[in-house]
Amino acid sequence: MLDELLYDKNEQVKDKAIDILLDIRTVVQNDDKEHIMKLTLRLAHDSDYMNKVSALKILNKFAQDMG
Repeated sequence: MLDELLYDKNEQVKDKAIDILLDIRTVVQNDDKEHIMKLTLRLAHDSDYMNKVSALKILNKFAQDMG
């Protein structure tokens, strides 16, 4: 369900979904973090410009986990 909200046309919905995704990443195991990264990469390669912006927001916050 969260991955669907990441593609919502309403930017407020997308931003809230990003916030939730980033909160989730702090409590999940490494395998689940890989799933989060895959969701993010799908957004980054999407044809919609705003989805790419969403991916950048996630990657910016996710970078601290990557070292």
